[in-house]
Amino acid sequence: MKAKLFKEKLNKKTPLLMSPFGFALAACGGGGGGSSANSTNITSSTPIYGSRITTREMENNNTLSTANYVSQQTFTGQSYSKNDSDYFFVNAPDWRVFDVSFQSDHWGDHQVTILDSDGIGVASTEITKSGVVSADPYVQGGIYIWIFNDGYDDDDYTITISQGSGVYENEPNNFQRDADVITADIPIRGQSFSSSDDDYFTFTAYASVSTLNFSSDHWGEHTITVLDAAGNTMVIKEITKSGEISTSTSLGSDYVILVEGDGYDDETYTLTLESPTADYYNSLFYDDFDDIRWENNVNQEPYTFGFATLENKHLWTKFELMNVREFTSNEKAIVIEAMSDWGEALPEVQFVPSNGDILPDIFFCVGSTSLANADGQWNSYFTLPDRIVTNSLIRFEESKNIDFRKVALHEIGNVLGLGDIRPDNNFVSVMEDPIPNYYPSSGLSEFDFNMITTIYNHVGDLQIIT
Repeated sequence: MKAKLFKEKLNKKTPLLMSPFGFALAACGGGGGGSSANSTNITSSTPIYGSRITTREMENNNTLSTANYVSQQTFTGQSYSKNDSDYFFVNAPDWRVFDVSFQSDHWGDHQVTILDSDGIGVASTEITKSGVVSADPYVQGGIYIWIFNDGYDDDDYTITISQGSGVYENEPNNFQRDADVITADIPIRGQSFSSSDDDYFTFTAYASVSTLNFSSDHWGEHTITVLDAAGNTMVIKEITKSGEISTSTSLGSDYVILVEGDGYDDETYTLTLESPTADYYNSLFYDDFDDIRWENNVNQEPYTFGFATLENKHLWTKFELMNVREFTSNEKAIVIEAMSDWGEALPEVQFVPSNGDILPDIFFCVGSTSLANADGQWNSYFTLPDRIVTNSLIRFEESKNIDFRKVALHEIGNVLGLGDIRPDNNFVSVMEDPIPNYYPSSGLSEFDFNMITTIYNHVGDLQIIT
């Protein structure tokens, strides 16, 4: 997937002084008085123009260049006339998402706008009495807050700034080249704050059909368009409040989503790319697929794997392990290499050999299987409803002369969440059942590597098998 082009973003930007929101900028202001509040210190620096404040607005702060630099997360101000615009600057370089909470006892509306450190509007909401505006500025380093009231108001307002969470669009994303990347099952929030605000997003398809869910509290329609990488329209749909849009896609190809509002809309919308369902994967795998997976454990305690012996076979308590024998040193080496091969393809799920008398997360055993004519067998236990694996058993049939390496790779693939694939001359996979004789002598095939990458991360060059 293509990354944002930083220079192009900067080149296309229009400063707020050119009024991209279509708002009139005021040239005078007022307010004043004293106030006190308990608040947490945030990073701030002394500007060339403007005043540094703690808990109370200091006029004149009617332009970006005279914005108050705030050093507390909570402060007050006043929009005493329709010509009074109040600007504040917050320098919090380690924050990605900003939540700006606004509170006033005044009955009228206030327009609360967040601008990035270059003065470009990224989010704006009309708030009556209380509300929150959130944004994830593309240009990092701090934000401006602009408070504007179009009528007489002598009540104080209170602003509280906090670090937000979640995934938000990065304005400006008004052109395809500036599209924000979206990932399956991770909602991204945006705002169509004017009829000229086009929001572009991009995703890589990992299914033959891709579905997007859209929701908004705004009463009007949003037009959702899916385009291919060349800008050709795949499908277009008008959605009121909530709905979904689907289109045929080619796995591994990039696509673009365009969200357009029908006019002024200061409500936040949510866009979610659905991940493939178990039904889809059942068309890929004909057997042994249970829609399970291991949880990402990067920078956490690794999972463990170990080998059953006559002395420790009792560690497996789900059922009795029959006809257990010791692994040879060569068999152990094969299993360790197979675990390493899958670990290379799936680095976000990490395993290490176990030590001690505790049941490992994956327990390997040479013994009797319970399936007729089986070379190997696996059992996994998982939580519901998230279907996260807690521990697994892999057995190698002790009564047969088996290809230990192929069986190890296949059964490990099963406990990682892959199912069995019908043999096909168009690819080579250790998940084919039976495993082809011409499977590579070392490592995983390119198809297997891409398959596990696609299913866990929704990226990779995996063809659709029907």
